[in-house]
Amino acid sequence: MSKNSASMIRLFTLLTCIVLFSFRGPEPEKGSNTISVATSLSEEDNYKAAGRYLQGHGYELAKTEKDFGIIETKGKQIKTGSFPYFLSIHVTVVKNVVQFVGYGWGSDPRMAGKVSKSKRAPEFFEALNQAATEFSQAAQGEVSYSTK
Repeated sequence: MSKNSASMIRLFTLLTCIVLFSFRGPEPEKGSNTISVATSLSEEDNYKAAGRYLQGHGYELAKTEKDFGIIETKGKQIKTGSFPYFLSIHVTVVKNVVQFVGYGWGSDPRMAGKVSKSKRAPEFFEALNQAATEFSQAAQGEVSYSTK
């Protein structure tokens, strides 16, 4: 193998690694409050997988309505300290799409607000996004963001 061929192969390998490791998928826009994961699973399999995922990651299920594809969790503490934060995740499954919406609050659950990608309390959206993207990886789905 010539010196030029070896250099070209190393360059190609390096560029391939850069492209593969730098792709993270779509980035949420400011104001995004709904994270959708499109999978190739059936509606029933998505429903079961979402419930198992949430329970397996420390979320306690508060309400499930299989006929309507709805799963709601109780608040899970996502930030400790003097001002703890709690997050409740609401999942809706329609056919092959699983939608994640979060509601966050501090010390009073009556003050819960819909979580969105904003400067205010980014911990809420980060925790919701982590749940959705990890679910996406497990279900081999594609993530998208919207404001609904």
